Amino acid sequence: MLLCWEQGQKTAIHCHNEQECWVKVVSGCFAEELYRVDESSGKIEYLSTEILLQDEVTTVEDASILHNLANTNRGRSMTLHLYMKPIKECRIYDVATSQLKLVSLSYDTVGGKPV
Repeated sequence: MLLCWEQGQKTAIHCHNEQECWVKVVSGCFAEELYRVDESSGKIEYLSTEILLQDEVTTVEDASILHNLANTNRGRSMTLHLYMKPIKECRIYDVATSQLKLVSLSYDTVGGKPV
């Protein structure tokens, strides 16, 4: 998937439901924050922040890792995402409740509604 980002846009902290993922920065600059899930407590632990520049690639292969991406460029940016299989659901960290929640994903929409 090719994603276009406005300045300051970022994803929620999320996993890829045990699917491998590669992200290439097509244009712009991104910050990727990495987190690890403590399965016994359900809490997440901050690990690091990586800065990704144009043409750099990041990957998420470890099922215990969550991450988020933020466009830190002064304008629009683009990323290309490759997943091993479609991700039907994933866990997202809810900052307001400090909890992980399982959400269903949809890739196709017509008029903004999943099909």
